[in-house]
Formats: sequence, structure tokens, C-alpha cells
Amino acid sequence: SLGYASCMSSSTCNKSLKNCKKCSGGKWLAVPIVRDGCCSFGGSDCSAIDPTTNSQCQYLSSDCIGCGGQWVPLNATPRPTIAPSTSKPTANPSSIPPTSAKPTLPPTNPPSTKQPTPNPSTLQPVTSKPTSPPTLPPSTLKPTAFPTSPPFTKKPTSLPSLQPTTVSPSNPPSTKQPSKQPSNNPTPTTALPTTKSPTPSPIPSSQVIACPSIGSKLTLIAGSSVLLGFSSSNALCAIYVESGSSLIPFARSYNTGKWEAAPGPFASSSSGILCSASECGIHLPLLSAGDSSYVLLAKDGTMTNRNQVAAFLMKTTFGPKREEINALDNANWGDAARAQYIRNQMDMNATSHREYYRKRANTKWDATAQPARSDHPCSPNSKWRKYAFINQDRQNTIDNSNIYTTFEVVPSEASLVSTIYEADVAGQITCKECSFKGALTTSNTGYSSTGYYDIGGRGDWLQWSINIAQAASYPVAFRYSMGSSSYQGNRPLDLFVNDVLVHSSVSFVYTGSWNYWMYTSPVALSFNAGSNTIKLLVREQNGGPNIDHMRLGKPPAVLLKTNGWPRTVARNGVGLLDEWFNLTGSNTFMSSYPDPPQGDLYRYSFGRTRVTFGDGRSRYLDIGNPAIDFNGYEQYLPHNHFIFDNQDVFVSTSSHLYSYPLLDDVEFLLRDGIDDPICDLIAPFSEEGDAPVFGKLPNGVWLQWSPSILLEDNGPSFNDNDASSKSKVLADGGGNTMIQTGNKAKCSNTRRSMFNEGTCRLSTLSTACSPVQTIGE
Repeated sequence: SLGYASCMSSSTCNKSLKNCKKCSGGKWLAVPIVRDGCCSFGGSDCSAIDPTTNSQCQYLSSDCIGCGGQWVPLNATPRPTIAPSTSKPTANPSSIPPTSAKPTLPPTNPPSTKQPTPNPSTLQPVTSKPTSPPTLPPSTLKPTAFPTSPPFTKKPTSLPSLQPTTVSPSNPPSTKQPSKQPSNNPTPTTALPTTKSPTPSPIPSSQVIACPSIGSKLTLIAGSSVLLGFSSSNALCAIYVESGSSLIPFARSYNTGKWEAAPGPFASSSSGILCSASECGIHLPLLSAGDSSYVLLAKDGTMTNRNQVAAFLMKTTFGPKREEINALDNANWGDAARAQYIRNQMDMNATSHREYYRKRANTKWDATAQPARSDHPCSPNSKWRKYAFINQDRQNTIDNSNIYTTFEVVPSEASLVSTIYEADVAGQITCKECSFKGALTTSNTGYSSTGYYDIGGRGDWLQWSINIAQAASYPVAFRYSMGSSSYQGNRPLDLFVNDVLVHSSVSFVYTGSWNYWMYTSPVALSFNAGSNTIKLLVREQNGGPNIDHMRLGKPPAVLLKTNGWPRTVARNGVGLLDEWFNLTGSNTFMSSYPDPPQGDLYRYSFGRTRVTFGDGRSRYLDIGNPAIDFNGYEQYLPHNHFIFDNQDVFVSTSSHLYSYPLLDDVEFLLRDGIDDPICDLIAPFSEEGDAPVFGKLPNGVWLQWSPSILLEDNGPSFNDNDASSKSKVLADGGGNTMIQTGNKAKCSNTRRSMFNEGTCRLSTLSTACSPVQTIGE
């Protein structure tokens, strides 16, 4: 409320402008604002006009000008204050309890009536005019947020305006007159003392508060409103919610700018800040936390060259990238550089965010349906990925039936044998701290034998003693669990063979839980004939993983098939993350959607694939969502696959449609498409059960095509010329697609919009929606 009229007491009505309009007779008033003048018409005296009688003209100078009037400053017009009490003073003010109501500022003219002051001895020396607003003391009581009666009368009605607010006692006060008469001129007065002065002191809402000096702070009263001046040059003045040791932004003024909401969970609402040319009124809502308070503080806002560049880009872009800041952060930065940057941006071709997003985040679409069919792997911007499984591999799109995945040993490697050396077998293990865990000492599960070794603090070690029939090199891997994300999600160990350091910092990265076990990447080690030792040592960090066992030798590779088609080869075998079980030969389906590699070491850097067995058990694969790999196993590839060269341009992209953003370089767009004879051998669109389409990059990495919704052109892009625009009109309305898909995909209709209004036309051809359609159907 402005203080010019009472507001409804209903919290529902006062919640928003929309709510206020719904309430009978409700009128929305800005909160708070300072009336520092009045609106004059034809040079008339407007100082005595009650603004509530002409609220559309008398509140703000901008309103006055809109009414055709002239705004006349009223330098001495008092600001809205806490509603004063009209009770008469008592003869003995010392008996009155302290009050939080604030004195008003002096009136324009001295009062004509001489009214006794309750306690003249507390007055300061008389001055004819106060040269600055009176110093207002702290108070232990919260003030009323807004006045309820107009303070704009030309003359005081009874008491001088500096008279402290008093409350009538329960018993009639004495009528004895004080021994001394007050001065005719109003003088600043010291308010009655309070019993306790909080530090720092709360600020009265009617006083214009200047930003404090840098490094100091003032406490503001929750539930009140304050008037704040703007920050000084190269300084940040801000209101924070102080909770414990945390400062949470609420509102801010920077570099002489007006106050605005500061981003954050406690940001001020836009309706809670109203500004004039020199100050702003800010409402401070009540805080729910009892230990929280509002504080006003200032910080040095001097801008370095780099900060100026960053601030400029924040205002002119959707957020600067580091390389963009680096490009502009040089000695030439200034007005000319800013102007040139804007000119360069204006000279660029226009782009559409919608078009950009659709190319990269269109849903994967592996079966034709009424809305659309898929694109083609040779199409421009076709989507490719490094990982094996997507959501469409869980169930069939049309009937929601399960899709099955099998695990088959590669026949040529069926004779390969790897040896398991447990970490809890007496006679094979020596150790330093020797912290063995088993069923009686841990609740962890999923280990292969009766227990595991719990690597201890810095300097702890675990050593196997093994016999090798003849000198040779063997791949070695360790099955482990690591449920802590400390040390950046990795607790590396040093690896020794026969007391010689052969690998420092073998990675043991986060597995997701102490119950989740996976293998380290195999390391090739050379052994002597006879007795050998293999030791793991904690050197860098305080603590390590849990070690289940060591695997010596290469296990048979396993071919993963989905819907009967090869999807990838797990060259070092595959097991379960949360159970020790040989799943080769199993027929499984996915009980939940697979997760691609995403997040970081703390989350799903390997992806996740959860499979369900015939007995109802659901478990995670210990290889995550595996990378596509056919190197050395090309015989399992479908007949039609691509061998890309350096002329084929792949652009890394990622989707934020998952719980965590995808890791870099796991999804790609084939920017310009590809012209290859194999393109003609692949169906024009994808259907469920089709053979997967693979391609090999020049660096040996394999990719799989991810079918996506085909985006039909039916209008130009922003920068197409007239000639190319005509080629982008879908002349048959999608009729050819209907024929190709056996009437599964229906006629393509595009609503007219600002993007296509120049070229999108309603076709009158009888073949607009089908080559066999007749007019009228």
C-alpha cells in the first residue's frame, strides 16, 4: 500500500495483481513508492490535493505527465511513514514502554499551536531547520510495514510532527503541565530509549538508506519496506538473506544502477521493487527460518578488462563461452571493440534456436507410426552413437513386447582360460593391514568367494604369490568395488611385479556402490617361470577400493545380440555388477531403460544396462552400456556397413534429456550426410527388427546409427534465397511417404507460422496427400 488508502486484509487478494482484480472492489496499489511532488494543472497549487482523489495523476511524475499536468516538486512533503498514533501524550513519558513507531519528518511550516512536549529535557538544542533527517534510534520492535492514513496535510493537526508516538495508558494520565514550554519551531528529538540495542541496528523504512561502506553491513527488518539509494560507481550494493554463514542474494544495485532482483532462491519479486529517479523502495518479506535475517552490504565492483568482457557478453548473448571471452580480452577492448562486436553479430546470418534444437534433440524413432517415419543414415544430420543400447532396445514400439538380448561366447575363443586368484585365500595373500571382510563382518554383497580385501590407509598393500609354468606375458585385471566419490571418484593404486613398479596409478574408479563390482582395464604383465608376486600399494590417497580377486589371462570374448542381430563384442567377457554369475548363454530382456555414458566419474560414466533373467532376477551388466566394438570381430557385422573417411564430417552433440548430460563425444551428427553406394542398399526408413547400421571412423572407433524422426522441409530456413525456398516446399503433402510406409505415416500437415508463412501453401492437387487419392476424399 502507498499509505493513501487502506488495503484489504485478505492475504488472497494481496497475493498478486490478478488476485486483487478478482476481489470485489479491489484496486492494486504499488508498494512502496515515494511521492516527492504533486501534479499541477494550469499552474494551480496542488500541494494540498489528496492523492487518493486523483490517484491516476498524483502518485508519480510519469502519471502526471500522462494526465497532461506539470509535476511540481514538494521538497518538504513528508514521505509515507508508519501510521502515527493519535493518542495524547502522558505527563510522565518514562512510564511508557518503548515503541517501534517512527517520528515523521518536520512539516513545511512551523506549527501554529504550542503544545507541551512530554519531556523537554530529552530535546536536543533547537535549530530553525534541520539540515539533515534526524538520527533515528534502533528499536527492538518491528514497525508496521505501511501507513494507513494520508500524511500529506499542509499543517499538523495537533502535535508537532517530531512528537514521538505514544500509547495511552490504561489509567488516565495526569494533567499536570510540564515546567517548560516547547519552542515554536520543530526540533529533532531523541526518541525514548529502548532496553536493548541490537547490533547492527535495524533501519527505519521511511529513511533513505545509503549503501554502507565496502566491507560493512546493516541489518534490515524482515516484514518491512525500506528506501534505498543507488550504489556508487564501480560498487555493488546488495541485500542478502543471511542464514548462518551463508549469504543468499535477494536484491542488488550495481555501478549507480537501479535496484533489481538478484538471481537465487530468495530473489525479490519484481513487484516488490519500485524506483524513482534517485532511490528505490523494496519490500522485505517475512522469513520462515528463525535464524535468518536481511543484511545490506557493499562490495568492490571494480571491473577488470576480462570481467568487462564477460559482463558485456552476458548482456548480448545467451551466456558467454570461455573461448569467446578469450577472443575479446585484449588491449583493444573498449567502446570501439564493443561496437564492432555488435556490428559483426548483426552482419551474421540469422539462426533459429528451434531449428538448431530439433536437429540435435529429435527423439529417436525406430518404427514408422502415424505422425512420422525415421530419417536415413545417409541423410544430413543423421544421428550416430558410440554406445550399444538406447531406449528403443527395451520394448517394441508398436506392441510394447519385450526385446531380448543374448550373450554368446565367440566360438574361436571358447578354449581360452583365465585364472581367478581370490583376495581372501590364506597362503596366496600377504598384506600390511590385512583387513579381510566376509559374511560375518560386512553387509556388502556381490563378491565372488567368501570375502574380499578392504584396502586400508596410505601405505597399505596386498600381494599375491603365484606360480607360472613358463615365462610369458599375460593380461591382468582386478575385480573391485568403489562406493566413494572422494578423490575425484578414483583411488589409484601402484602395481608391482616381483617388487618392481611396473604401473603407477592403476585406476580404480567409482563403481556406484560398495556392492557393485567391475574389472579394471586389463594390464599386460611379464612373468618369470616359477614363483612371482603381484602387489597393489596405496601411495597417494588415504584409502583404496575393496579387492575381490585378480584375473590372470584373457577370458573368451562374448557377442551381444539384440533381436537376433549382433550389437557389439565384449572382448574381455561380460559379467554382472551386483552378483557373481556367468551369464553366457542367458536370454534376457531389459527391465528398465538403459542409461548412456553420462555425467562424470561420480555417476554413470560407463552407462548402465539392467537385464532381467527368466527367473525374475534383475541385475546390471558390469560393462555398463558397452561401447560398440567389432575390431577383430568384423565377421559379425551386418553385410551393409560404412567405412568413413576424413571427408565425412561428424559434429559432436549431446542431449540433456537424461538425468545427467551426456559425456562429450558419445553422440554425433553426420553434418552433410554421405553419398555412398551402400546408401541405396539400406531401406529408406527404419522399422523394428531391421538390421542395425554401423560405421567405422578413420581412428578405428565404431558408431551405430540412431534412427530419428524425419523432419520434412515445408518452408525455407532463415537464410535461404528464393531459389532454394521453392525446393523446400513439400509439394505432395507427404503422399509419397504414405505409399512407402503402407499408409502407416499419414499426410504431413504443417501449421502456418512466422517461419513458413512465405512458402507454406495449401495444395489443391488431387495427389496432395496421396498419389492415388481422388478429389473430394
